[in-house]
Amino acid sequence: MDREQRRHERRVLGYPGTVLVQDITFPCHIIDVSAGGARLYVEDHSRIPDRFTVLLSARGARREVAVMWRRGKHIGVSFDLSAKKKHEANDRHFV
Repeated sequence: MDREQRRHERRVLGYPGTVLVQDITFPCHIIDVSAGGARLYVEDHSRIPDRFTVLLSARGARREVAVMWRRGKHIGVSFDLSAKKKHEANDRHFV
């Protein structure tokens, strides 16, 4: 029996995104997303480390992520929610 045991419900997106590794960017496709993570499609993930930033939209939404699995051209990532809270606190500080 192949039953999913996810903590968060997934939403299918299919949107373009960007993987950011230091100052280098790689195009990706955000296949699906949940409150806890996402599944990304990347042409070549050989230069993508186990921790990086993913830009989720053209409006600048970004998340620090950790790779949970790699299968072919797909990468499963979990969001570092503590990094998100830190960014939000910093953004409020400068507004």
